[in-house]
Amino acid sequence: MLEVEVKAAGSNLESKLIGLGGELLRAEGQEDLYSGSFWRDLRKSDEALRVRTANGRYVLTYKGPKVDLETKTREEVNSPVSNEIIDINVGGLGDFIEVESESLSVKGKIFELLEGLGIRREDTIRESYLELLEKRK
Repeated sequence: MLEVEVKAAGSNLESKLIGLGGELLRAEGQEDLYSGSFWRDLRKSDEALRVRTANGRYVLTYKGPKVDLETKTREEVNSPVSNEIIDINVGGLGDFIEVESESLSVKGKIFELLEGLGIRREDTIRESYLELLEKRK
């Protein structure tokens, strides 16, 4: 999905919006956790990987590099996360990333996210860590 965002600082914005006929639908607190990547420096490539918590829900978001000089327009891939995203180092095997969900319906989004990190679908691993360790013997 393409996200087009224009951001500006201001004061008394809520009352100004209400004055223009707007309506406050809900207030929502959000907490964001940004992560790096083993494969490349996301800051240098103008990308972001974020887990956002809001109202007890978690959403993993990949944001691609900006594509417009006036707005913060970029590719954005969101995937609901019911369990976790894990950054793992397995002794003897190296570093791994796991993206887990309780719904197979988000499988495509998970692959899109990984592709945004430079990990092709065909490079993902179906074996367990135990199977990988046993292969090394």
